[in-house]
Amino acid sequence: MMLHETLRLIRNNAFDLLFTALVAGLLFTLGDIAALTAQDVLALTSDLKKEMTMEVYFADGVAGSDVERVSQSVREIDGVTDVVKRSPEDALKEMSTIMGTDLTEVLGFNPLPYSLEVKFDMENHDEQYLSQVSANLAMQPEVMEVHFAAEWLSSLHKLSSISAVASSILGVLISACALFVFAGMNRQISSRRGAVNKGLLLLGMKPSSIYVSGLSVSLLTGLLSAILALAVTYSLWKTCQAYSLTVPFLSAELLVAALILPVGLSCVAFLASRPVSSSRDSS
Repeated sequence: MMLHETLRLIRNNAFDLLFTALVAGLLFTLGDIAALTAQDVLALTSDLKKEMTMEVYFADGVAGSDVERVSQSVREIDGVTDVVKRSPEDALKEMSTIMGTDLTEVLGFNPLPYSLEVKFDMENHDEQYLSQVSANLAMQPEVMEVHFAAEWLSSLHKLSSISAVASSILGVLISACALFVFAGMNRQISSRRGAVNKGLLLLGMKPSSIYVSGLSVSLLTGLLSAILALAVTYSLWKTCQAYSLTVPFLSAELLVAALILPVGLSCVAFLASRPVSSSRDSS
């Protein structure tokens, strides 16, 4: 009897269910796009941080043995993943390639010093730590100066934070709007089915069965809205893949969340609207 009542409830309120799923689906599409954007921004900033290097320039006249000793000490610093030693000759060749002319012929001598290119594990260290390391290296007598893109790293950190916060705020607003939409549908259906529910109770149907039927319809609406949102988001993503950026789709964790959240919100909206209780009170 409960299954029959659930199917009849879906059939008699098909327009309301589809309209609610459409409106909520468009809302969740905004949320999915925001989550996809935040995911890609965080991935991009993480990749850019991995490319960050610290340049250590030695003073004029420093011998190769001193460079090797300092290089070895740098390798032992916490967070260092790679150290590349660049001789004055290698540095001049690289600069000549960039300038498009042989600087040896232009200058007549090589003014460039020895240098080290140091890479760090940026997932576990920030710009404050690099500033401390930079200051310590600069104090060594063999070192002339140390450079790393502190402002650039700070900007990447701010971009990651802004993206995560903006996505979270938008997600909360979308969830609130979706709750309102789901609750409105439940209230509307309940107001039309007061007499029907009263008759079902008189026929011996348990209030819990009526409740489960209404809850099943609400959960179905939430699932439809989630599927619609993912379908639209996937279509937009494929369009971007074809004509502009190449970025990954939502991760497995975000895909699960994109399916579970609408269903959970539809459940919360049903429980908050108390449609069955209202129907019993009116009887």
